[in-house]
Amino acid sequence: MNQVDPTSLEREPLAEPQKKRRGCVFYGCLSAVVVSVLVVVGIYFAAGKLNSKVREYAASLVKDYASTAPIDFALPALTESDYRVLRGRLDQFRKSIESGSATTPLKLSGEEINALLYYDPEFK
Repeated sequence: MNQVDPTSLEREPLAEPQKKRRGCVFYGCLSAVVVSVLVVVGIYFAAGKLNSKVREYAASLVKDYASTAPIDFALPALTESDYRVLRGRLDQFRKSIESGSATTPLKLSGEEINALLYYDPEFK
């Protein structure tokens, strides 16, 4: 038999295993996470600025259109019979809306609205 001298064999050095490289899916997901974080931070700061502007606008509206003193309302000039007619119109309109039937629009004057607000506890 043909024997080979084991000392005469040259051993090749073991190749170092290649490091596993990260693929495009990894970098795509990483990019999406970074962009999402930046968008959330941007929205947070933009909302903070917007919130302060809204508060300033609301404060200016209150200052311009609100009063610190209460307003005295005069008694409505509707008579008792006029108020009963108004209340009947309102009840008829409510029943037709609840039943789903067609109805004409309910038109109220300022005086009629004030009478409802003054006399009817449902509207207070």
